Amino acid sequence: MSTDNEKHIQEIIQGITEFKMIPFFGSGMSARFGIKTWGDLIETLRIELNTTTTDFLDVAQEYEDTFSREALIQKIKSETGETSFSDEDLEVHNQILAMKPPVVYTTNWDNSIETAADRSKINYFKISSLTDIVNAPHHASVIVKFHGDFDHPENIVFTRSSYQKRLEVQHPFDILFRAHILGKGVLFLGYSFSDENIDYIFTHHNTLYGTEQLPKSYIIAFKDKYNQDKANELLKKNIVTIVLDSREELGNLIAKVNSSVFNKSYERQMLNMMKPFPSQVLLKSELDNLRVFMVNPDITDEQKADKLREVTEGKQLNPTIEKELTDFLIELVSTSESFPINEAVLLAFKEIRFKDVGNGFNLAVELVGLTKYKELNFSLSTWSHIDTMTIIESRLTPVPTCMAIFLFLLRAIEQNEDIQEFQLRRIFEMLTRCKWDEIEEKDEGLTKAEQHKILNYYLKKFPKSTQWLDEPMFGKDRPTLSQQIKEMKKIIPQNIKNFGNEL
Repeated sequence: MSTDNEKHIQEIIQGITEFKMIPFFGSGMSARFGIKTWGDLIETLRIELNTTTTDFLDVAQEYEDTFSREALIQKIKSETGETSFSDEDLEVHNQILAMKPPVVYTTNWDNSIETAADRSKINYFKISSLTDIVNAPHHASVIVKFHGDFDHPENIVFTRSSYQKRLEVQHPFDILFRAHILGKGVLFLGYSFSDENIDYIFTHHNTLYGTEQLPKSYIIAFKDKYNQDKANELLKKNIVTIVLDSREELGNLIAKVNSSVFNKSYERQMLNMMKPFPSQVLLKSELDNLRVFMVNPDITDEQKADKLREVTEGKQLNPTIEKELTDFLIELVSTSESFPINEAVLLAFKEIRFKDVGNGFNLAVELVGLTKYKELNFSLSTWSHIDTMTIIESRLTPVPTCMAIFLFLLRAIEQNEDIQEFQLRRIFEMLTRCKWDEIEEKDEGLTKAEQHKILNYYLKKFPKSTQWLDEPMFGKDRPTLSQQIKEMKKIIPQNIKNFGNEL
């Protein structure tokens, strides 16, 4: 492969990785599994017509005028409408779709791309009419059937009159394509660039905007059909021709691009992990709407839990909103008997970026009570993936965690609230892990005497609890999560700021 080709291929790889390159399938991409190319289809029509006409659009127009529009569509369908493809046939299609381009264009009428997407369970929305453009979900990945397909035969573009109509009117597909190529390049595959429609759009763009600011596009050509004059004309439209020796080399090229995009996507993902989360501020209107949403009797607890996490997680909070949100979450935990909602509050607490440590601490005191759910307690029998006390300790660090536990236990005594045995066991195990007995007097929210009084109350009520303070489930010397984070900070890159510090 030439040095120039290698340079252009690296540009294509970068473009696809950054979602700045649109794959565009021509008829050559379907020819490999027996579907006729545009030229072969026209030759079939010429023979049936017994005509001397050679221009592609004029031949198609003559066929339509002679036999009717319906006959032409039926002929196209019989020659190009293949619907059964082997996995081997679709290997190149699969590799391109695996790179997850958000937009794919094709002038082909067959359904090979849709079939490849369906088999790979890749969710694409097909666009073959104006109605499809209107109905396409926001941010959906799309396959644009630029010249229509057999689901909408009225949109099929093939004859001279259909092309003239397409060029004379501002067709929605043309507007869509022009919008896309303002910011993205195009990778033409199996395409001869004999399409007057596409040629006109690129020529028009070149006239309006020049080529300096617009992204480059690329077209794959084979040496046996390469034409230098045509390549020069395409270059004036900002389209670079990459010349390959064979069709087999195209397959190797796509495989190489696929592998490189995969690696670059991984590198990009790793870099993004090292970046701070984008700041999103929780607005007063969002919190007000959430309050109303959470008391709506027509909404399920599961839906309420999902909305709660969606609205609160990862948000920046101003002081007023932070206090209001904290009070609201405390109210939810203290009054709701719904497991999904309580679990959602716990998981939201894990992600909320409190600026006032006191707000997070007050919520943590209430969250200690969620140990009443066995599903939220780690144990050797349940192996729960969500553990209330571990989440609290990871946000508060050991000393405040001990204080939150003692305040929860004191309140339970004062309000004569029952604590179950399995619940108390998990609480005591966390006290031991946080080494409550080693906390100095000056760090305490309660005096040592008050702490011992609280513990003695439960030691008398649950005689077995003495061993829970001496022999915790995890082992007495096991480091807490916050201690593990502190050790990790010593080995991770210095540019990762505030790791584990935010409450």
